[in-house]
Amino acid sequence: MQTNLVVERHSRYECNQSIKNSRIVSRIIGACFAIVLTWTLLPTTLTAQILGVQWDWLTPTPTGVRLTDVTSFDGGVVIACGDQSTLLRSTDNGATWSSLGSAYAFAHVGRTTTSCWALTVDAQLFASTDAGLTWSAVQVPSPLSAMCLETSGNNIVVSGGIDAVAYSTDGGATWRNKTLDLGMVAQAGIDSAGTFYVQNAQGKVVSFGADGTTIKQYPAPYNGSFTHFAVSPAGTLAMGTPDKGVFVWSKTSMFWSFSTMPLTQPIAGLASLHTGYFIASTVQGTIYTSNDDGKNFSNTSSSFAPVVAQAFTVADDGSWLGVGTDGLIIRADAFSPTWSSVVERSLSVITAVHSTSTGVLVYGCADGSLFKRNAGSSEWTKLQSPTNSQIRSLCSNDDGTLFLASEVSGDGHGLFTSADDGVTWSALTSADLSTAAGFEGLSMSGSGTGYGISLGRLYKTLDAGATWTVVPFVVDGLPLTFDKVFDVVNASTLWCTAVGDSNLYRTTDGGATFTRINHTGFGKPLFVEGVSADVVYTGSVVSFNVSTDGGATWTRTPQTAKYNDVASSTSSGLLAAFSRDVLYLRRPTDATWSGFGIPGNIQPQRSSAPKAMAWLDNDHVVLSVGIGCLVQATLQTISSVTNDDVKPTTPLTVVNGSGILFGPNNSISDAVDVELLDATGKSVTQASVFADTARMRLDIPSRPPAGLYTLRSQSVRGSRHSQAPALLGYVLLW
Repeated sequence: MQTNLVVERHSRYECNQSIKNSRIVSRIIGACFAIVLTWTLLPTTLTAQILGVQWDWLTPTPTGVRLTDVTSFDGGVVIACGDQSTLLRSTDNGATWSSLGSAYAFAHVGRTTTSCWALTVDAQLFASTDAGLTWSAVQVPSPLSAMCLETSGNNIVVSGGIDAVAYSTDGGATWRNKTLDLGMVAQAGIDSAGTFYVQNAQGKVVSFGADGTTIKQYPAPYNGSFTHFAVSPAGTLAMGTPDKGVFVWSKTSMFWSFSTMPLTQPIAGLASLHTGYFIASTVQGTIYTSNDDGKNFSNTSSSFAPVVAQAFTVADDGSWLGVGTDGLIIRADAFSPTWSSVVERSLSVITAVHSTSTGVLVYGCADGSLFKRNAGSSEWTKLQSPTNSQIRSLCSNDDGTLFLASEVSGDGHGLFTSADDGVTWSALTSADLSTAAGFEGLSMSGSGTGYGISLGRLYKTLDAGATWTVVPFVVDGLPLTFDKVFDVVNASTLWCTAVGDSNLYRTTDGGATFTRINHTGFGKPLFVEGVSADVVYTGSVVSFNVSTDGGATWTRTPQTAKYNDVASSTSSGLLAAFSRDVLYLRRPTDATWSGFGIPGNIQPQRSSAPKAMAWLDNDHVVLSVGIGCLVQATLQTISSVTNDDVKPTTPLTVVNGSGILFGPNNSISDAVDVELLDATGKSVTQASVFADTARMRLDIPSRPPAGLYTLRSQSVRGSRHSQAPALLGYVLLW
C-alpha cells in the first residue's frame, strides 16, 4: 500500500501560526484554508466489495435535521435551510415541502423584493433570482462572519465580524461597510423605515441610517448574555435572554423594559411578523405571542416540546410559519393563537419499530402514541393507541397478529393484540399472568409461541398470549433472575442475561434448560442479538462482540458500543448495530464493520434516550434517531472493477481551493464520473471528467463547509465499466 500526503496552503499564514490562533482564524474568512488529500492504492487484482448506505427520511418529511432559518417569497414560495447542507422549498406557502439537495451549508436565509439571499456557515453570501432554485456567490467589499443575515424590502445587512457589518439599500446591487464599536456582531434587524439595528452578544445595540450615519446607541438591559434579537416594522426592539424572558425598547421609550411572560424560560426564537406583534419560542418548546408591541406575552397553547421552534416568517398568503429542531415545520393563521405541525409526526422518542410480513410499518413512542404506514405508501396514519404509557415492544406472529407491550396503562393493562394492523386493539389478560406488571420485553416466534420478561421473570405462551406460564431460570442448581436483555431466535432457542451477572445464557429447548455462556472480559451484555443457536452478537460498554461457535470464542469489533446501543439482524445474517450517531453494518462473512454517520442532529442530552431499529427486508433497515424522527438506510452492495482503472500517475493536488487534480490515466479513453461526498455520504459536487495527457480536474463549489470529504470515481465509461465507487482519496477542509 502506498500513501501520498499533499498539503496545499492558500494564504501566507504559516500552518503552525494558524493552529495557535485557530479560534481567531476560524472567524476570518480566507485566513487559512488547507486541503489534505491522501491517496490509497488497492492491489490491482482486487475487486472491491463495499457496503454503502443511502439515507431517506420516513418521518418527519422531508427532513428531521435542525432547521435554522426560513423566509417566504412571492407566489407561495418558502425557503428553509438547516444543518448538513439542508435546503427545503415549498411552493404552496409551506403546506408541502421538497428538498433541493443543496451543496451549500446555508445557516441564514432572507429575501428582498427581487431576490432570495443566503449566508453559509462559513460566511459566504449567495443570491437567487429564481426563488431559490439556483444560487450564485456574491462578493461584498469586506470579510463577513456567519453570525447573521437580515433583509427587509431592498435592505440587506450581513455581519462583518469584529466591529463591522456590510449592508445594501438597493437589493444587493451595491454594498457599503459600517464600522461599529461592538466587537463581534451577533444579530441584526431592519425596520420599515430602512433603519439598521446591530447587536452584540452582550446586548449593546447600535442603529444607523442608509447613509451609514449612526443614529443611536442602546446600552444593554443588564450585564449578561442575550440569545435573540428582533426588530418590528415600527422600530421596536426585542431582545431574548437565557433566563429573564424578553426585553423591549420602543421608539418612545427611554430605556429597556422587561416584558411580562408567564415563565422566564430561555428564549430559543424571537421574531416580529406584523406591526405590534412579536413571537417568542422557548427551549421548552412553548410559543408565546405579544400583540401589544412586546409589552406582554401570552401562551399560545401551542407546545411542541421537546422539539423547539427557532425561526419564523410570514408566508405569501399571510399565514405564519416556523421551523426548528428535528425537522419541525409549524404553521398558524395570521394572529391565531394556535399553531399546528405541517406533517403528521410524533413529538416523543420512538421506542419500538416493527415491520409486518405484509410490509406494514408500525412504530410506537415513549408517550404511547402509535403510527402506521401501509406497504407502498409514504403517508403515515396516527392510530388510536391502546395505551398512554411508553410502548416497549411491537412484534407479530405467523398469522399476522400484532402484539404491543407497554408500561402499565391507566386501566392496569400492558399487553395488547391487533388483528387489523393496529387499527383496533384488545387487552390480553389471563389468570396466570397479571398484565399490571407490564412486559419489559416481548418477542413472538412461530405460530403462537412467544416470550416476555416482566419484573425479572420469563413468561412463555404457546397460544398467542391467551395463557402464559413462568419459565424457571435455574443454572447449576442456582435460581437466577432474568434481566430485560434477551432475544428470541425461534420457538425453542433464546439468548438472555441475568441480573448481577456479566455472562450470557442460552436455551435451545424452549426454556426447559439453560446453559451459561462465558462473557467475562467483554462487559455485561446490554443488548443481545441471536442469529442462530451458535451465532450471537452482544453489546456492552466495552465493545460489540460476536461469537459463531455458541459462545466458545468471542471477537470484538468494533470497540465503540454504548449503553443505548441496539442491534438487529436479517434472516440472511446481515447485522446492523446502532451506536450513538453511527450505524454499523456487517455481513456474516465480513471481518470488520462498515460505519455510517446517521443524518439528523442528535443532541448529546438525548444520548440516553431509547432507540428502536428494525429490518424491513435484507436491504432496508429503519431506526429512530431523534424526537419523532425515523430514517431508512438502504444497503448498497457495491461491486467494482479494480481501482487500478482510475489510478493516477501523480498524487492528488488542489488548485486555488476550487478544484481537485488527479490522474492522468492514459488507459481510459472516455470519461470518469467523479464525485465529492461529505462525511454523511451526501454529494457535494460531481462531474464527468475527461482523461487525456493532462491531469483531470473536479471543480469544487466555493468554500464547502469544513470537514472530511471522500473523493470517489462513480464509473468508467467505455469497455471497462465500474458499477460503483472506487476510492480516490480523502479531502480534509478547514
